[in-house]
Amino acid sequence: MSKKSRIENKRKQKLPKKLLLKALQLFLGICSIAASILVFSPRPVVNPPSMPLDNSNIFSVSFDIVNEGYIPLDDCGAVLGIGQILSGKENDQLDPNWIPSFKSGLSPFAWQHHNLGMDERFTISPSDAIDGANAADIAIIVSYRPWFLPFHLKKMFRFVTIKQRDGKLYWRSWPLNESLRTLFVQTGMNH
Repeated sequence: MSKKSRIENKRKQKLPKKLLLKALQLFLGICSIAASILVFSPRPVVNPPSMPLDNSNIFSVSFDIVNEGYIPLDDCGAVLGIGQILSGKENDQLDPNWIPSFKSGLSPFAWQHHNLGMDERFTISPSDAIDGANAADIAIIVSYRPWFLPFHLKKMFRFVTIKQRDGKLYWRSWPLNESLRTLFVQTGMNH
């Protein structure tokens, strides 16, 4: 074999290794960008109260809205989205099959125009907007603008009152597009 053909064979062997290395670098670069987006994406969170409710006024509790991301959130506000609110007899029950759209809402001015840095929070109390219910299926809709975007984003958090075995009412987080039927079965109780 001539010297020229040996050199060409070495080049041909190095070419697949170079392509494989470039493909691996591209793949790792894409994975790094995706991971960065996930880590640094805005993360407003609504924390429900953990204490039992005053059964005569279920809205007398407070919810904390927290920025759990690294990116500051400008012009952050909240709306109380109305799903089901019962203010009749104590034995009234939420419809376990209904999935609310939360198109209607209430929003006191004090819940609007907050700027949240990392781990900062503001607190809302639904009693600022509504009173006198004995069962509810609500959403807290958080509107916010990350500092680098010229428009607002929204995130919705659903909460339901549920009577536990001790007879006390608690707020419980619940998925937006799921009926309450499984929640009632899980707890063995109604509303």
